[in-house]
Amino acid sequence: MIILAGAGAGTALVLRAGSGHAPAGLLTIAPFAVAATVAVNLGLALLGRRPARLAHDGADRFVALPRPWAPALTCAVNLLAIGVIGATALAMFDPLDHRPGAQRPVVGVVLAMIAGVALFGVLSTRPGANRVVLDREGLLLCFTLGRAEVPWSAVTGVTTPLRSPRPAVAISDPGLVRRHGMVRRSRRHVALPAGLRIDHRFLVTVIDHYARHPEDRGEIGTSAGHDRLVRQA
Repeated sequence: MIILAGAGAGTALVLRAGSGHAPAGLLTIAPFAVAATVAVNLGLALLGRRPARLAHDGADRFVALPRPWAPALTCAVNLLAIGVIGATALAMFDPLDHRPGAQRPVVGVVLAMIAGVALFGVLSTRPGANRVVLDREGLLLCFTLGRAEVPWSAVTGVTTPLRSPRPAVAISDPGLVRRHGMVRRSRRHVALPAGLRIDHRFLVTVIDHYARHPEDRGEIGTSAGHDRLVRQA
């Protein structure tokens, strides 16, 4: 959403600059801000070296943890883009329009977007957010604003749905999946959380293995079970 809004605002700014109403500084900064937002969000989603390793804290579970710095960096870059978009939107107004409150709606929208992104960034760093927990009963997929509980009996594997850059857990029976909070409602799959500090290929292999080999689920949460997964990956 932010990327599309930035692209639209940048285009409008260029058009406005042709009429001489847009400040030259914004015309220079806007493309770089939007490009930085695109680069950072795509980089966090697709790039970066991630270990093929799960955390296990002594309980009967494995945990794929989030990268601690990713939410803060994403939030900072998105706030920068919103600021530039807001300044661009204000620059699109006719500078001769001095009516009281003429720019108030734009200011309100920009402030609301800044507050929303900041709040989302804070919630992204709270304990328990954005991780995958594997135990002997199934999967717990934790997101920023919700979570999904998927029993092993409903897991058929992991797939990459169309129009989605992230792998997703394929489910056989939607009635067995328990969703809490704001989790995308899909009858066929549940996407993995973004920004995990783990090699996605390794995580996919692990989920596929336990979905197809229920006899090995008793090793979940043990060092021996983790070593077996690393050797098989």
